[in-house]
Amino acid sequence: MSGTSMSCPHVSGVVGLLKAIHPDWSPASMRSALMTTASPIHNTGKTLLDATREAATPFASGSGHIRPNLAADPGLVYDLGVNDYLNFLYPALSGNLIVTRTVTNVSSPGTYTARVGLPPGISVVVEPNVLIFKSQGQKERFSLHIKAVNTTYFSGVDQHKYGELVWSDGTHTVRSPITVEIAR
Repeated sequence: MSGTSMSCPHVSGVVGLLKAIHPDWSPASMRSALMTTASPIHNTGKTLLDATREAATPFASGSGHIRPNLAADPGLVYDLGVNDYLNFLYPALSGNLIVTRTVTNVSSPGTYTARVGLPPGISVVVEPNVLIFKSQGQKERFSLHIKAVNTTYFSGVDQHKYGELVWSDGTHTVRSPITVEIAR
């Protein structure tokens, strides 16, 4: 058995454990902890594959394989509300886009540095690219400035390109997939 038939009971069990460890966390914080600590790499060390045996995109694998031990201490979480989700309803990139996000420190004080991994043709600038947290519960905002710089890389049927934003303090790694669709 695989797919949602197996993932749902496993994730539900992990959420129960997270709730026991962090009873004050919101459902959004728990979801964030699971997603931002997940891995796009299979437990065999190979890239996750989709149903056609090709490298899985975030549309096929979501954030990847959950890692419960890391989710228990994710470092930062996106404690999102309804309006935060509505801000992501952007149909396709036809120019420049600025996305602002807020992260909450759920660990000890630390300094997080941003790293962006992107495909050719896309530029993403993170401002600020360093976030300093002096206390647990502290919130910080950052913006992603996303721009298509060379649309010749977007040919064929699939106009989607994939990358990631990673915040790290040397102990915690907070990974967020980035998906860009170019408007034609």
